[in-house]
Amino acid sequence: MKVVLVKNVPKMGQAGEVCEVKEGYAKNFLFPKGLAVAESDPVGLKVKGKLDKALREKTKTLEVLGRKLQEIKGSVIKYQVKTNDKGQLFASINKEDIVKSIELKYSVKPLDMVGLPIKKVGSHKVNLSFSGGGRAEIIVIISKKD
Repeated sequence: MKVVLVKNVPKMGQAGEVCEVKEGYAKNFLFPKGLAVAESDPVGLKVKGKLDKALREKTKTLEVLGRKLQEIKGSVIKYQVKTNDKGQLFASINKEDIVKSIELKYSVKPLDMVGLPIKKVGSHKVNLSFSGGGRAEIIVIISKKD
């Protein structure tokens, strides 16, 4: 019997895939748990269409994110802030500051960052991670405000 998987099933397949399974397995396990629907069933066709559409949208989103990541990698963000005589910042540069700058410049929001907070004047590397597993490294340059 051919079924369309609604959710990922270990050792069988990913959501949206059409799989050949024994009828008893489908009726007694997959259907009651909502893991699959029959391919010939109108609901199965509708689910398959929705999953295909979601997969196309996800692929498109990942392609756009990939292009944005190429722009972001190695980019430089500059801040001018007040410091004391030793070059330490009165207010550190934190995650919210970097997220705001990245969103304004590239229209993408990073999920996580390594290398923050920044508390001294100079050049600092910050590693960003994005949804979909994308990663990029940027350089943050902090200079003293006159």
